[in-house]
Amino acid sequence: HLHRSQQPGEIRRLSSEGSSVEISKDRWRNRRSLSSSRRGRLRVHALTLQESVTADLFATSLFPYLGFLYYISRKEVGMNFVTNFGFQFLVAFVVASIPASLYAISHYQSTLSDVDWLHGSAEGLLTVTNLLIVLGLRLPSTQEQKIQGELNVLSAVTRPFSVLAVGVFMASVVTLIFQHPVGDHEPYLWGVGNLGTWVNALEPRAEPDNALSVATWMVHWSSLIEWVVAMRLIWGLADRTGNEEWKQLTWAMVPLHTSAVCAVTYHVFFNDKSLALLQTIQASTTLFGNGLMMYASYKIAKSFGWGTNPETEPNQSHSSTEAQAGSDGQGTRVSITGEPLAADSGLDGSKGLDVAGLRAEWWEEMQLVGRLVGVVAALSYVTKYGATASDMFYHPDLRVAIGIVGAATAANILQWMFLDENDSEDAPLF
Repeated sequence: HLHRSQQPGEIRRLSSEGSSVEISKDRWRNRRSLSSSRRGRLRVHALTLQESVTADLFATSLFPYLGFLYYISRKEVGMNFVTNFGFQFLVAFVVASIPASLYAISHYQSTLSDVDWLHGSAEGLLTVTNLLIVLGLRLPSTQEQKIQGELNVLSAVTRPFSVLAVGVFMASVVTLIFQHPVGDHEPYLWGVGNLGTWVNALEPRAEPDNALSVATWMVHWSSLIEWVVAMRLIWGLADRTGNEEWKQLTWAMVPLHTSAVCAVTYHVFFNDKSLALLQTIQASTTLFGNGLMMYASYKIAKSFGWGTNPETEPNQSHSSTEAQAGSDGQGTRVSITGEPLAADSGLDGSKGLDVAGLRAEWWEEMQLVGRLVGVVAALSYVTKYGATASDMFYHPDLRVAIGIVGAATAANILQWMFLDENDSEDAPLF
């Protein structure tokens, strides 16, 4: 294993025979960089069978996702424009990842995961996607707007989640336009958030050059947490609309959570190529999850009356019942949180606008964003600097890595099996 020697700037490797060899941090990093570069050059010439299968799985997964976008955006379903745009924005992440990966290979002879400034920029687009989805799900659906008033575009784009999404998007754009480093391991967003070389001197082990920066870890953890929050909000749509089919969509999103955990686990082991199977599992669960989401959204659309002929078939759509669109079933208008609304309140800027209610809603969302940023920052710093404290991450074991993914997936499944319906829809942030 590796540990700090008495000589500054060096680490000592103790072999199993007990002999010791002093290796400077610079030499260690150069060796890692050279090894990574050589592997990258091999990828330029030919992909292994496993890499080829993984790439094909990722490419194929786009088609069922496009089917999901088609069904979930049907007007009968009632998704508001923010939610639909959030789900559609994922395509921008996919499209941006392709040239970013090709640039990493051709310019740095490396993979996207090892080129931090490109990696963080691309992953930031996924964070924007999930932020918009969470924001949209917290806003009234089109059916609820029939009772509460039409959703004001200006009020939507000035919500805290929307402002945060714009900030993350601009961070990616600025990095891509202005940051073109010569080296492949230049940190995303110029290393904003990294603690600096003085912390590196205190680390028990030298951090490999391809270790993710704090900012890149933040967009990864943020995407993962936001996805779980979105799952909880979609589960809550079953109560808001009286349609239990929404819960099936939450279950369909579980494999995509597993996919995200695979990525995080691969990164925490410094993208070691011996764990390439994690990338194949990630691609497989992405394809499987997208297929389930397409089927679940189809069922939801059918349950709301999509595809039926109202002249020849009775309308069994859930959207026609009083209990759906912002009503408590007794004719009382309610907000998306279930609280009664005044008879003249609305969300469209018309006379009778509940300004006090909107301010309270905005402030509540601001507190939620603060919790999200705080949790994400804490996880990012612990992951980046805590990994150097354990020898396990320097000697990756595929069985351990798969165990981490399996445990996280099991925990996610169990929370939906034994969900307390009285929990806040933002419970994953507590």
